[in-house]
Amino acid sequence: MTLAKEPTAPSLNGGACPINRIVAECPAATPPCPPSDPWLGNALKVMCPKDKAFLDDLRSRGVSITAFDRIYYEDPYYDGSKWTIKHFEGGGSTQGTDMNIVIKNIDEKGVSHDIPAESLASTIYHEGIHTGQPDNMPWSEKEYDAYTKGEQWAINHGLQESFPNFRTTNALGNPVPDAIAIRKFVDKNYPIATDKPTTPGGSEYKVVGKSPSGDTVIQNINDPTDVKTRPPHGRRYLSWAADRTTARWSSCANLPIEMCLTTKETPQ
Repeated sequence: MTLAKEPTAPSLNGGACPINRIVAECPAATPPCPPSDPWLGNALKVMCPKDKAFLDDLRSRGVSITAFDRIYYEDPYYDGSKWTIKHFEGGGSTQGTDMNIVIKNIDEKGVSHDIPAESLASTIYHEGIHTGQPDNMPWSEKEYDAYTKGEQWAINHGLQESFPNFRTTNALGNPVPDAIAIRKFVDKNYPIATDKPTTPGGSEYKVVGKSPSGDTVIQNINDPTDVKTRPPHGRRYLSWAADRTTARWSSCANLPIEMCLTTKETPQ
């Protein structure tokens, strides 16, 4: 999922210290790089050492992380007869190489709780997958891909299912991601709306907006200049980012050196 961020997170290597050096060996960043919040260290304990290569790749591509108490969306939604609003609570989002991670959960009584480290690690992995996907990859395909790889990640780490029915078994009886169930989950829960081709080889259009008159605005997924309107029909979302809390913490030069280093390792 993507999100227009306010405020923008600083660059991963925003300080004076090269990303492959220990901070103590380098001049202080300007402004000083803050110590990372405990949530990140706890998440990395779950990921390391198995995810060292994955995290090193994030580092090499300059991926940044910003922590939020909450990310949510108020999506315009056509319910079959009128436009209304549907609330969508997000666990994380990505824009380019900027990752946003939700670190709090609000229960049914309105009380805020820290999200467990295993869930945070899962979100980092999911959003990290998004940072490496092609820009022209359809949103639905991005989510199918990230959830499928994320479920395999959870299996490899001996963690519970990310969501019910996300797993099946292979011929050997081993747990594997259930690709069909994951696709159904994404199609049901994400505000992804497209118009499939009406003729063989025809164009597919995605819903991108609502006109002042209430018609649905659609755009050719392969040609951004091909935009038109049509009457709304069915049950359709429009995915628009809404309000969210101010960032609690933004990454800078300290993030990469914490990736998967043990006391016996030094960055090269």
